[in-house]
Amino acid sequence: MFKMQWEHRAKQSVEIAKEFAVEALAIEKKIGDILDKLMTVSNSRVISAYEGRIDDLERQKRICVEKSENAGQSKVCFGDMIEHAFMFFSNPEKMWKSNRLDLQRLTLRLAFAGPLSYDRETGVLNTNLSLPFRVLGKNFTHKGKVAETKGFEPSMGL
Repeated sequence: MFKMQWEHRAKQSVEIAKEFAVEALAIEKKIGDILDKLMTVSNSRVISAYEGRIDDLERQKRICVEKSENAGQSKVCFGDMIEHAFMFFSNPEKMWKSNRLDLQRLTLRLAFAGPLSYDRETGVLNTNLSLPFRVLGKNFTHKGKVAETKGFEPSMGL
């Protein structure tokens, strides 16, 4: 199932790359049309306006070409991606205990369906797990709790 979705997304990205290439060709045609008009104009203000428009179109064309080149390429192969995902699901606590704030935030986003609610007296209120954790069951909870009630938030007030 995951492999089929991965392949479908890869096909979509190839189509997107083709669309960007077509758009770059259309922009090139617009530039050619403006250059033809530029040859017939003798007013310096009109010439500078055409040159500005050509610069903008060249910028847009470069962006389209770059997106076309990057859209069809996968940055990671399916095997590596699925391996990292299963490593996370097998032990999310390892990522949480890494003491890196970016990984801890990522863990929260992957583990919970929404933002956590915290009460000073009762602790964490939200136990709305994300879909993968709900599907996989209670294997990821510690004694029936998603998070410890004490020490979860910083002790100093903001």
